[in-house]
Order: sequence, then C-alpha cells, then structure tokens
Amino acid sequence: ITLKGHAHWVNSVAFSHDSKRLASGSYDKTVRIWDADTGALQITLEGHTSSVKAVAFSHDGKRLASGSKDETVRIWDVDTGALQIMLEIDASLSTLSFSPDGSYCVHPDKSWITWNGDEVLWIPSEYRPVCSMVRNQTVAIGCASGRVLLIEF
Repeated sequence: ITLKGHAHWVNSVAFSHDSKRLASGSYDKTVRIWDADTGALQITLEGHTSSVKAVAFSHDGKRLASGSKDETVRIWDVDTGALQIMLEIDASLSTLSFSPDGSYCVHPDKSWITWNGDEVLWIPSEYRPVCSMVRNQTVAIGCASGRVLLIEF
C-alpha cells in the first residue's frame, strides 16, 4: 500500500497503539491520519505554520500530538480533528511521546519532568533532552552530549 496525499516530504510517522491508525507529519505543514489496514485517508489536520517534525498518539488512541518547526505542539482529537490544546514551546521538537497513563512527561520547555501537570524534577541545562520517551514510570532522555538518562519514579 502506498499512501498518497502529502504535497511534500514526510518527516514523521506513528502507529496508534492498537495499530489501526497511522499518522504522518509533513513539510507541507499538515498531519494526516490514515486507516492502517486499507490506507484510506481518515482526516487531515491543518494549523501548523511550518513543517511538522513529530507525531505521536496517546495510549488510548483518542489524541494525537504534533510538533512543528513553528515551535508549537498541538494536541488534536483524532476522531473529529478538533484542536484541543496548542502549546508555544520556543523549540522545534523532533520527537514526541505520551505517558501511557497520561501522568509523566517532559515539559515543553525541556526544563522539568512533570507528573499530572506538576513540576517534580528540574532538569539541568546540560541534561535537557534532545529527545525523550516515557514508559510507565520511567522517563528516558537523550542528551546532546551523547548520554541517555533513565529516570525512574
């Protein structure tokens, strides 16, 4: 199956956790959500003013996060395409992830690890993430120095 619809390079792809949907983010400033089995386009998400560099589904598959070179992260309702939240982060992210239970995450400015929205661990500048991933109660941080930090809560 070849999925056609983007007008420019595709920078990021992500499967939903149930593998039923595939999201793609592109230099054409859009995010497209596809049926992973048939390849049918389900919805096109528009609003970024520059290329989309990262996409990620929430664990329950109801939300999609997109990060763009326009220095925003947008959270979308996957079924309706409605924009739920827009965060201005003063950075261009190349990776995004949701905590499986929605509780732990790296703050968009990369200076804090948060839990349920509360700042719980300040991250010194030399350890600020280039990329990060959350799995259960462990936050993995990839640093510009080449180090990978695993922080367990």
